[in-house]
This record gives sequence, C-alpha cells and structure tokens, in this order.
Amino acid sequence: MSDKIRYARLKKGLTQVQLAKLVNLSNDTIKRLENSNKEVTAQKNYLRVQMYVKIANALNLEIQEILNEYELFLLNYSPALLKSYRKANKLTQSNFAKLIDVSAKTIRTWENNKNTISYNNYLKLKRLGVIT
Repeated sequence: MSDKIRYARLKKGLTQVQLAKLVNLSNDTIKRLENSNKEVTAQKNYLRVQMYVKIANALNLEIQEILNEYELFLLNYSPALLKSYRKANKLTQSNFAKLIDVSAKTIRTWENNKNTISYNNYLKLKRLGVIT
C-alpha cells in the first residue's frame, strides 16, 4: 500500500510536503505512511485507514486502489454483520466466541462497535464465512 501512495503522489507531481498540506497531515505522517510495511495494532490500522481515505481523495484515487481487503473491511465494518450471522445460525455470543476462539466479552465489544477486529480475528471470521 505504501508503494501505491508514493506512486500516485509522484504521478500527480506532488512532494510529500505538498500532499501533507493537501490532506491536513504532518510531513512526518506522510513519510511514515509511505515507508511503513510493518504490522500495526487493529486500532492503529483503523486510524491509518482513515488517513488513507483522505490521501486517496486528494490523489483522485478510488480507495480500493490503495487499501487491502482487511483495511476495506475496517472501513466498511458494521456491527450488524456479526449479530445477523450469529442470529441466523442460532448462536449465543458465548457459542459464537468459542467458534473463533475469543471471549464472549470480545463478541459483545465487536457487536457494540467498542473494539476493532484484529487481522487474525478477521481471518477467522472469513474462514467461518461470516465475512465474504
């Protein structure tokens, strides 16, 4: 993703400083986003997704061009997704939690949109068919 941002910025003829001003972020933030390939926590990833939305808009890109599948999930996540799957399959929060090896409290926080789903748990939900 960082390479896509750099490529689009350069194609548009912008410096990191110019892009930073355009999207109201610091120069250091743009530099970190363009150079970052490391794993980040789910919450930090969600915040990064929000920054990438700003950048995509500034560079006239579709967000799908720069975000990966998990980041698109974070951007579009609705707590109703989990609850409707759970109800359709007649699962309690505890039973659903056991299926993906998390606590019932974790399911509650996801269904109430109080916590971000980590990448590993996203993969578990995807394998289970909750996320298509």
